[in-house]
Amino acid sequence: MTDADIQKQPYMNDDPSVAGYYAYHNETNWQNLVMQKAYTKNIYLKVTGGDNIAKYAISLGFLNNDGLTKNTDLSKYNMRFNGDLNLSRHMTATTNLSFTFSEQNLGTGKCRKTNPLFLALVKAPFLRTNDVSATGVESPSLADKDTLNISNPVAITTAGQGLNKAYRFLGSMGFNYEISKHLDFNTTIGIIYNKVRESFFVPRKGVVPDTLFNAIAYSRLGSQVTSLFSLFNDTA
Repeated sequence: MTDADIQKQPYMNDDPSVAGYYAYHNETNWQNLVMQKAYTKNIYLKVTGGDNIAKYAISLGFLNNDGLTKNTDLSKYNMRFNGDLNLSRHMTATTNLSFTFSEQNLGTGKCRKTNPLFLALVKAPFLRTNDVSATGVESPSLADKDTLNISNPVAITTAGQGLNKAYRFLGSMGFNYEISKHLDFNTTIGIIYNKVRESFFVPRKGVVPDTLFNAIAYSRLGSQVTSLFSLFNDTA
């Protein structure tokens, strides 16, 4: 741009009576607005016991980890049971069961148009998070993308969503029969079941639209579900 074009930009005019002055004369710390202090909680409980007929072990766990970016976190629950049984003089059995559930707020991804950490580093500090009137009255509505074509990181951490829910079950049961002193028969049957649900949402207000092959994408919404079921047997 020429010198005259630069002087016409609203952020170059220091006259408070000019329209747009309050929208372009601020000291916004974008990194403080999108980042947070993160804490981790990890709780674990284990119980074991039994006798000469049966032995068992049960464990329960909970993990919660706050993300460094606002509205990102991870919660995980897990349970496990192990058992050894003496069914008879020659026959024993083992049981292994485990279940895990996790829920994670991932944010909106690594794209430079929707990554709040990247945007907080490149967003001009003289801009505001919300719309503002000509007299300096701030609106509750978040500001749109700026004249430099950079998204509003606060709009992404506030309205953007990226959720992942995962379930996992693993169970197996094994039997061993002593036919003779030198010959055993054993078999193990197991099940594995995994299921993942993912969804995301990118708001229109405050975010630079995405250029597709044949269109311009503003608000973006998507989801998917994947699952795996496996049954196995090992006999020897």
